[in-house]
Amino acid sequence: MKNGIVPQVLLGLGILFLVGCSQDQTPQPNLTHPQGWVQTSGKVNHGDKVLAAGSVACASCHGDDYSGGTSEVSCFKCHTSYPHKSGWLQSGSAQFHGGYLGRVNYSTTQCQTCHGANLAGGPGKTPCTQCHALYPHDANWNKTGDAQFHGAFAKSVNWDLSSCKPCHGDQFQGGPGKAPCTACHASYPHNKDWLLEDTPDYHGAWLKSRQFRLEECQACHGDHLQGGDGKQACNACHQDYPHSSGFQSDASSSQFHGSYLKGKGYEMISCTACHGADYQGGSSGRSCYPCHDAYPHPSTWRTVGEGDTHISYLRARRHDLRRCQACHGSDYAGGTSGSSCHACHTTPQGPESCTLCHGNTPMIHPPKDTQGNTVMTAMGVGRHQFHVADKKYTCLLCHLVPATFAAPGHVYDDNTPGHAEVSSLWQWNPATATCETGCHANNPDKNFIWNH
Repeated sequence: MKNGIVPQVLLGLGILFLVGCSQDQTPQPNLTHPQGWVQTSGKVNHGDKVLAAGSVACASCHGDDYSGGTSEVSCFKCHTSYPHKSGWLQSGSAQFHGGYLGRVNYSTTQCQTCHGANLAGGPGKTPCTQCHALYPHDANWNKTGDAQFHGAFAKSVNWDLSSCKPCHGDQFQGGPGKAPCTACHASYPHNKDWLLEDTPDYHGAWLKSRQFRLEECQACHGDHLQGGDGKQACNACHQDYPHSSGFQSDASSSQFHGSYLKGKGYEMISCTACHGADYQGGSSGRSCYPCHDAYPHPSTWRTVGEGDTHISYLRARRHDLRRCQACHGSDYAGGTSGSSCHACHTTPQGPESCTLCHGNTPMIHPPKDTQGNTVMTAMGVGRHQFHVADKKYTCLLCHLVPATFAAPGHVYDDNTPGHAEVSSLWQWNPATATCETGCHANNPDKNFIWNH
């Protein structure tokens, strides 16, 4: 056959090969293509031929863009996404396959025709997993506990989520994909500032906004937040948080915070990460003081004098020692604190010794009074020295002396807080600071004012 004859024959065949697919994909009566050409199986189906020879030969009839050409039959009439466009594999292109899948609600039915039911290649040349190992996701991708669960996959790659970004975006908020990861678990993947204190996205601030509910954390870090499927246990960074069930209020629990702190020698630096350096709340928003208003003690607590000392604290609260007993024990010997008050207050009565509040050893009468005053003009001091030291009067002559520190009317259940109980015999008038009967009544011309 001469060289000039071949093109003519091929031209003739090209004119004859004006073919197409009917709506129901049944062969047309005048097709030049062999019987079964448009079927998905058989020895002569067009899919196998295209895979073997490529789709370039189709362009002569169906057009360079396969939209019909001289055949006036578009390839896309039967399979909407094949032949793939030039930008099919180019992220950002209008023809990118990720964008196409998004437009069809990520239905892979059309892809399965060539790439197989599981998209692992099938009769197609390329398995989808050759480019992106995770997608299409397994049927059990969202099934907790399954071997194909996405959490298990993330763990298997040491939580390197870079392969998720092409679809879900750099910040995992959706990207070209439909669903942001946070649609299911609100805090993961963690943002870049998750571990940076004093930032809006700090995990402490996030927990505070959720009233410290830990359900989201437990999904990865385990029910007890000791690791689970997560990278690490939460207490790898803050060893006493999340707190156990008995941490706050169960004094009988081995996990009670008082017992816990005692075991650590009351070293509280780990508490400051959440509750703040001053224990007023910090990132947790929960101050330690609503429950025990004097603890943690300031550094000056044990010093003598004014300021943030236990002396000033007790004076301001009318010497109510029940607050101290909560930690130091009813006998002040240590209690849950392990620190005995008797180490400093060495008398048998310990902190309940009379002279700690009024008077000085060995005398129990002022000066000083319960507020530490020593000058006579102070109502708590007044003429005590004259009556007791000079006149040798006893306390019982003027006052109702309590049998014990905790006796009703002394400190607790006191109907006259801040004032000493004076025997009614003397008709003490606090407004004029004088007794209106008894000794003073014998000299009515003299002004016996107590603090003058």
